Order: sequence, then structure tokens, then C-alpha cells
Amino acid sequence: MFKNLAVIIIGFFAVIACEKIEPADPIPEIGFKDFKIEDGYDSIGNPTKNCELLFSFIDGDGDIGLIKYESDTVDPRNIFIVPFNKSEDSYSREDDLDTLTFWIKYDDKMERVGQNKTLKGEIKVLFNLYLKFISDYDTLKFDFYIIDRAGNESNVESTNDVAFN
Repeated sequence: MFKNLAVIIIGFFAVIACEKIEPADPIPEIGFKDFKIEDGYDSIGNPTKNCELLFSFIDGDGDIGLIKYESDTVDPRNIFIVPFNKSEDSYSREDDLDTLTFWIKYDDKMERVGQNKTLKGEIKVLFNLYLKFISDYDTLKFDFYIIDRAGNESNVESTNDVAFN
């Protein structure tokens, strides 16, 4: 009887100790969290707007970030931030406002072993906007998305309006 009870107790704790598998889509999903902007200067004294974009992500197969050995064969850009000019109540893509591109570096902490490959977290992107390029614009918003190593493009999220003048 004690043998059966011990097996039941061990089985119970084994089930509790197992990490629950979170089913998630292998196509990354992102969510806007925050956008901050403040006056600043670059390393040689040019006036800038220092920007900080914060967003959450979840990826079902955990293939976010560029692995070190892929850097020679794969385009490292995997974060895309697209500025839009606000004019009255509509937004337009201006030719002189380039898409900003960044890359998520792979980190060993992102390695998922076992059956549960789902990776989730937050990403903070820091960048500068030079005043000479944005001086003609009163208000911008930024659409952004990421691409995982399999080439899956996430949903597109948008920041709140960002006023400059």
C-alpha cells in the first residue's frame, strides 16, 4: 500500500514540476507598450530627439534574434520602424523619412530546450532622430514590426502620436 501511495505522490509532484507547454503561433506577435522622447545630443554635439520604444513579443517557436554564425549569410535587420507624418487627421509616408532598421541580437538566455519553445518578453529600442531631418514635421507616429529567423513577419503595431513642435 505504501508503495502505491509513494508512486502516486511521486507522479503527482512530477506532473506539477513539469513546465506547462504554452501553445503559441510560430509567427511572432508584438504589442506596443510605451514610447518616450526627450531632447539630447549625439556624440559630436548635434541636437537630437532621443527615442525609446518599448514593446512586448511572443513567438511560438522561439526563433527571435540573429544567431552569431548567421551574421555573414542573413540580413541582420529584424526590427523595422516606419515613420508617418500626421497632417490634420491622416497619416502619410514621406519620401525623406527612411524606415529605421535594427537587429535583435541572439542571447544564450533566449535558448529554449525541451518541448516548450515559446519565447516571450519585452524589447526596448533606443534611437536618435536628428532635428534637421524632422524639423518639417509637427507630429509623427511610428509603425513597427519584427521578423524572426524563419522569415515570419509579426503583426504591425503603432506608437501614439509624437509631437515635435
